Amino acid sequence: MQAAQNLAIIGAETEALALLARALEVPSVQTSALNSGSASEQAARIHAVLGRVDLLLPMLARMRESTGAGWVSAFELRDDPWFAKVRDDPRVQAEIALFAELER
Repeated sequence: MQAAQNLAIIGAETEALALLARALEVPSVQTSALNSGSASEQAARIHAVLGRVDLLLPMLARMRESTGAGWVSAFELRDDPWFAKVRDDPRVQAEIALFAELER
């Protein structure tokens, strides 16, 4: 996952998404994502830094609807530099509001 994050940071979108997809296919990563949320959170950050709201929104919705909603918080979505590129999108703003509501 770290390699995919690094590729996303430098703007290598195709490579980052391909590496992320391969990483998420590995059963141990899938299990980790279900148990800790770590893989899902990292994937969300990758989609955000690439500006891929279309890929980020379903992931945020799944995290919000699961017991691991704390994997990403409204605070992170509002203030974390990883989400800077997408945070002004009205759809992301709506997700931020939904996460904030869950955190009350």
